[in-house]
Amino acid sequence: MHPLLHYATNRRALISSLALLPALPAPLAPAPSTTRVQRYGAYLALRVADPDGVSAGVKRALRITKSLGGYAGSVHAVTTSTAGSADLALRIPRTHVQEAIARLSALGTITAEQVDVQDLQTGLNATDRTIARLQRQLAALRSQPPSDANTVRIAALVRQIQGLQRAEAAAIRTARYATIRLHLGTAAPKPTPAHHGPLHGLRVVFRWAGIGAVYVLALGAPLLLVGWLVWIAARTVRRRREDALLSRS
Repeated sequence: MHPLLHYATNRRALISSLALLPALPAPLAPAPSTTRVQRYGAYLALRVADPDGVSAGVKRALRITKSLGGYAGSVHAVTTSTAGSADLALRIPRTHVQEAIARLSALGTITAEQVDVQDLQTGLNATDRTIARLQRQLAALRSQPPSDANTVRIAALVRQIQGLQRAEAAAIRTARYATIRLHLGTAAPKPTPAHHGPLHGLRVVFRWAGIGAVYVLALGAPLLLVGWLVWIAARTVRRRREDALLSRS
């Protein structure tokens, strides 16, 4: 076979074999920005087979978090002999958030997921501009002759600038970690069907018959009472008429 024909045949075979390979799963979360400060959060709900799976999943989630340089903000788990659930708030370095979600999702069957990314860079840039403006005002005040009024204004500007700088540093520090809220839970137990014996039908009939009798009494008793009162009144009138006739005779 000609070398070019042999190459083309092998190439077609290679392409055909690659087409049969399963597609790689798409990332569960977008990659965080490397140039902008972002607040990154994600929620992941997983279903596990049994209560032991909940306990094992919590331990593995904590190990994954630690291996990525993160820590657990909170852990709440409840298990019984038949069911269990756990809720974890995991703080993961933002640069490892995609890997964390991919590894955590392997702990069970995904039932819900959500990602929230908030850009903080625009606000931080505005804060930088405010700090620069206040620093120019501070420099202008310090260049003036000392006075009590200037001293008060300088102290107020210094406090304002320091407050903005602390808030900015805290926002940047907090944004270094993404918050992943992880829920692990067993499937809801199926209700046990009620067992009906051979007399169940008769019990149902008697129960509905009793209910019907109660309604008959509730609705019929007032009518019977009214009828009885009408009969008493008519009998009283008739007796009075008879007494009147007898007295005339």
